[in-house]
Amino acid sequence: MNSSRPVRVTDVANNGKAITLADGSEWEIHFIDSIRSSLWLPNVTRVIKRRDRRGPYPYTTVLEKVSSGFRQKVRAKKIR
Repeated sequence: MNSSRPVRVTDVANNGKAITLADGSEWEIHFIDSIRSSLWLPNVTRVIKRRDRRGPYPYTTVLEKVSSGFRQKVRAKKIR
């Protein structure tokens, strides 16, 4: 599931709780992390998908925002 290529965010919905990527996948963002993802700009923000099996949440994927050396992670669950 790890993707080393950044994928463009095409839509940020429901105050950052739902994200759609250019590859057509849709993601539910953990409610705590939606504060971060709500600020992501569609068609500008790019993310890398990484599997992370640690932590108490059932979210196994991390969407990691990539921009000029700055990385910001959110926990996510693929819904489509």
